Amino acid sequence: PRQWVRNLNSPAMMRTRDRAERADRGRGAAGGGAGAAGEGADRQRIAIHAHTAQAPAKPPFQVVMLDLDDFKIVNDTFGHKVGDKMLREMARIIQTQLREYDFLARYAGDEFVAIMPMASSSMAQSVGERMRSAVESQKFSVRLGTVVQVGISMGIACFPEQGDTTEELLTAAARKMQSDKHSRKTVISLASMPVSNLDALR
Repeated sequence: PRQWVRNLNSPAMMRTRDRAERADRGRGAAGGGAGAAGEGADRQRIAIHAHTAQAPAKPPFQVVMLDLDDFKIVNDTFGHKVGDKMLREMARIIQTQLREYDFLARYAGDEFVAIMPMASSSMAQSVGERMRSAVESQKFSVRLGTVVQVGISMGIACFPEQGDTTEELLTAAARKMQSDKHSRKTVISLASMPVSNLDALR
């Protein structure tokens, strides 16, 4: 595989870490956004943790991409304030299913990325299913007397089998996530679930 991990103490990586940390502090000072690492947790943060996970003598690691199904419906129906609150709560729920040294970031919109160092594919799949179950069982209050439930679609990419750069891993995970979303959409439509559950509207 190509060498893509730079020395974590190199000037370039130190500058990258500094920029990411300043961005996080800035988001916190502005009130912060939804999600584990703040609104718009960017690829610099994800890349740093991916680099760390692939330090010498470490086994393969997993990149897990998650997307909240039908979040746009919630946002459009109940407003951005409710949407942001839901994202923060979902990030908290997802985080509870991860190990202490795993990393979770808000990637974009209603997407999250988790980095799982020293994890096998089967372990990542098991954790992912626990995250899915935890999210889908959550009843989220959007207004007095009204609750909604949403599902998540998931894609997992393993280093180095599915990529040896950050972009390759994110792309592989995103493709699997979209495939998961499509297959789950088909199953749900055939099941004719009641439309009162937002998960049925995907």
